Amino acid sequence: MNSSFDAFVAPARVYPQIWRLGGGLILAAAIYLGPPVALYYGAQQYLSRDVQYFVLRGLSGTGTPLETSILFATFVFMALGTVAAARVFHKRGIGSLFGPGKRLLARNFLIAAGIVGLLAGLSVMVVNIKLPAVPNLPVILWLSWLPAMLTMLLIQITAEELFFRGYLQQQLAARFNRRWVWMVLPSIVFGLGHYQLAEMGENAWLIVVDTTIFGLIAADLTARTGNLGAVMGLHFANNFFAILVVGMQGTITGFSLFVTPFTALDSDVIRPLVLFDIGALIVGYALFLFIFARIAR
Repeated sequence: MNSSFDAFVAPARVYPQIWRLGGGLILAAAIYLGPPVALYYGAQQYLSRDVQYFVLRGLSGTGTPLETSILFATFVFMALGTVAAARVFHKRGIGSLFGPGKRLLARNFLIAAGIVGLLAGLSVMVVNIKLPAVPNLPVILWLSWLPAMLTMLLIQITAEELFFRGYLQQQLAARFNRRWVWMVLPSIVFGLGHYQLAEMGENAWLIVVDTTIFGLIAADLTARTGNLGAVMGLHFANNFFAILVVGMQGTITGFSLFVTPFTALDSDVIRPLVLFDIGALIVGYALFLFIFARIAR
């Protein structure tokens, strides 16, 4: 481990026992999944058909911005579950999950978000030349919702990074020195969390590979920088374009200004686009490391 990652992992070493991690994962899962599951089954049992439809569309992320807000609200519980797990089982505060150095965290966030945002914007324009996007939301409606959507997007990516690159990666690194344990295992779990057979068909495993590579890059950036700033910036910029600008039909499109003219089931289109996405991600990763190495001198 480098000194930055060593400082990032240090708070997790106080209580590194695997049984504590197991208990923390169970607690985090219960807090994260409990409310949406209760809402889903409660709506089916006790609410009108119109409200049921509203909730189901919201949880799927394919409804109106208001309906889609339900899905993004669930990430509040993911963040709360992660913080509760760290506090109850490891006696750690939320600051230890982000890593030391607020200024460094903000700086890394802005650099990574700028690099990935530029590359993602260029990628959208390149793809749009051959596969023009279709309007999804009226511009005025999208702009009126933009502050709320950006806030919810920030909550979503923060919750995921707190859990995967904060809590899980830290606690595994505190217990195991092997990189494949603390870097690869959380990335595989992150990738499997995006497995959606019904929505993506035979492309489901391709998306898992794509998101696993994203997780590996995010894990390595966290290890090199010693905080969550860079991965949060990368995640935020990536999701901004994938969710708020051009969403893929059949996925989370409730906040999207445009949608693609294809779905995740269209293998001939998806496969080259996924390879293109991985390539752009690797370029962004390399650019950040290049800039970070010079700033850190």
